[in-house]
Amino acid sequence: MQQFFISDDSFDSGLSSEQLHQCRSVLRYRDRDRFRVVNALGDAVIASLNSDNTLSIHEYLENSTSILPPITLCAALIRSEKLEWMIQKATESGVDRIVLFETSRCVMKIKPEDISKKLERYCKIAREAAEQSLRRTIPQVIGVKALADLDNFKSELNMVCYEQAKSSHIARLVSQKSVSLFIGPEGGISDDELDQLILSGFEAVTLGPRIYRAETAAIYALNCISALTEGQV
Repeated sequence: MQQFFISDDSFDSGLSSEQLHQCRSVLRYRDRDRFRVVNALGDAVIASLNSDNTLSIHEYLENSTSILPPITLCAALIRSEKLEWMIQKATESGVDRIVLFETSRCVMKIKPEDISKKLERYCKIAREAAEQSLRRTIPQVIGVKALADLDNFKSELNMVCYEQAKSSHIARLVSQKSVSLFIGPEGGISDDELDQLILSGFEAVTLGPRIYRAETAAIYALNCISALTEGQV
């Protein structure tokens, strides 16, 4: 079932002109075809469009309480198409906040004058992924930050995925605590950056014997957290 987010606290304002175009011209919805709408408070309803394009509400859905702890994904910049894929899949995996960082080995750089436009696109990707996965919240996408800003995005449990980590697998540390997870770029994290992360309170963890691409590592780690905290394993 299609879902739409609206920015108001109530459902009185209805869908935006862009959403109405999608319903009528793209999805070919007729009057009484049903879809989900989520307001700014996270309340959800099953609704349809009237002939005047106002909403007709058929059912108020119960509030769902997520048992997934709050998760912040701190991700170094990677190539554009891979970064967009990672934002999409991280949203589907339940992340609450995505913070983009520029590190020394980032292949991709975003010019300061382009950051606002890029973030607008990344936020749209997160919104559409949240709609597709029937989430009631849209994760924040923030950036671009330097490692010096890292303390602003820490949680109760802070981990950095590092391919040479000799300590615990990520699964051994996961609990119901809030999590900040740092993922490096295609070129990896430098020794100095790893030291800086550890000094900031991040623990180096391994994802096992295989070496993953940056975007794959992020989703693998997020799904480990989801599976272990939501009782799937």
